Amino acid sequence: MSQRPSTKLPKYSKHKPSGTARVWINAIQKHESLGKYGSPESWRKYYQLVREYYPSAAEPEKSVTEDLLELVEKGNEISVAELCISYVEWAEKNYRKNGKPTGELGNAKRIIRTLKSQYGHLPESSFGPLRYLKLRKQLEDKCLSISTIQK
Repeated sequence: MSQRPSTKLPKYSKHKPSGTARVWINAIQKHESLGKYGSPESWRKYYQLVREYYPSAAEPEKSVTEDLLELVEKGNEISVAELCISYVEWAEKNYRKNGKPTGELGNAKRIIRTLKSQYGHLPESSFGPLRYLKLRKQLEDKCLSISTIQK
């Protein structure tokens, strides 16, 4: 008995050794390299491949993430708050099991709330390792475990 073809879109993922983005395309049974992970170019190539190899799949709706990519491409700086909004939008769609939000979504929202209140006004490029360590200390003080924070 043959399996029914999946209508699920392929996953945009990171190849850890090289730091590049890639996607597994079932139609050609291979990984396609997309460029630097998280870059606008890699997302553009991902959407191009999805449209090419999965034409019957629903067109991905334009998201806050794509709006942010357009801003970055135009040379505009995005804020930590804008990045947080984009992440929460993504998390609400992906942190689900049997159609219901998982505990991971609640954990992410608690961390995002603290991040936005402390650093939301800053450009995302100015949120570096020292600010991350300060945020992590604040979260630890709020009794969140290290494993929750590092996810």
